[in-house]
Amino acid sequence: MTRERLWLGARLMAPLAPSSVLDGILFGAVAVASGMTPGVAILLSAAAFSGSAQYATLAIFREHGSVGAAILAAVALNVRYLAISATAVANSTASRWRRAASCLLLTDESWAVTSHIEDRGDSLVGAGLVDWLTWTVGTAVGTLVGVHVGTSNQFGLDAAFPAIFAWLLLSKKPWRSAAAAAIVGALVAVALVPISPPGVPVLGAGIVAIVWGLIR
Repeated sequence: MTRERLWLGARLMAPLAPSSVLDGILFGAVAVASGMTPGVAILLSAAAFSGSAQYATLAIFREHGSVGAAILAAVALNVRYLAISATAVANSTASRWRRAASCLLLTDESWAVTSHIEDRGDSLVGAGLVDWLTWTVGTAVGTLVGVHVGTSNQFGLDAAFPAIFAWLLLSKKPWRSAAAAAIVGALVAVALVPISPPGVPVLGAGIVAIVWGLIR
């Protein structure tokens, strides 16, 4: 692993670092205001390192959903990384273990900023480390803010969940296909709310949206 390639990935990710910090602050504040302890919120960001999956997990726990539903929802939201990781290390000359290790820090952002590098395994690690550090630090700062909020809906923070997923939807291209999958998933979630325990509607919506996207 070369230091030059690590620094290259870090420099490429640096312009996106402020947004990652802000995202982390929002998650930390919402998590603590929703009843999660600061330590658990920070540990979740450091270990899971997946904004969409963490928000889904937090939403399920807020409604007293099961651990199984939260895990399955996180897996459903992150299944895209199977394809992304394959493309990220397709041209890598590193060993199998080094390629696998580089994918542990893979995010949409680190994958995108290093996409022009042919053998980008080490650069991917550098970019991922910056993204991980800023997200985790942002979460820690957010927990300090969240403890003074009270409840997540006191200042409208409960709107953060749909707002985050709406932002994720609008950031996708082509957006019409993503919008269709989101609408189908929403209809499934609404149908499941009256007849299923907390967490299942989110899980069901995620699975159906993924299947819809694949068959389209």
